[in-house]
Amino acid sequence: MSKLALTRRRLLQLAGAAAVTGAAGLGYVGKLEPAWVELRKITITLPGLAERLAGFSIAQISDIHHSRFTSADELLAAVTRVNQLQPDIVALTGDFVGHEARFAAGLIEPLRMLEPPAFAVYGNHDLWTDREAVRAALAETPVTILVNQNVEAAPGLTIAGLDDAWSGHPRRRLPWLVHHQPIRICSSVTNPTTSIPFAAKKCLLHCS
Repeated sequence: MSKLALTRRRLLQLAGAAAVTGAAGLGYVGKLEPAWVELRKITITLPGLAERLAGFSIAQISDIHHSRFTSADELLAAVTRVNQLQPDIVALTGDFVGHEARFAAGLIEPLRMLEPPAFAVYGNHDLWTDREAVRAALAETPVTILVNQNVEAAPGLTIAGLDDAWSGHPRRRLPWLVHHQPIRICSSVTNPTTSIPFAAKKCLLHCS
């Protein structure tokens, strides 16, 4: 694989955490060669985290870009690795397809294999290509799509998903945790016209 392909944020990110008191974890995997996944674990300490959530782990998969260049087998390899980690939840943060809607169907079988509860948001490529094709594919899997919505993933833990800041219809007053564009908590997204409201300081962790 070329150096350019390695440095592009275009395939997969995965987050996993060790069960450490008062901490949650994030990390990522990158595509280094076909069907081979490298895992990096990062432990993040969150001030004020409820004791019952100590050691809560999140696995993140992002920027799949399923296409002629990123196969369903590679996605399945990442899903298999996620299942082995046994995280509490999985966050899928967009760009399921590259530029061709026909590849959306190839997401179904790998994502059906996800064992933990899984939540997803769309990425800009999904909206540019065919949101409905991606939605229909994810509807055949256990993945819950969140578009300016939130759900209680665990007692005391709410997961919220915001629509893509550049191509979708984000609500500026909705605190969120899952979003496609990279952002900094209490600061801004890549799109400088969008900011996080951070209502009541309840947004603890962001995945993108």
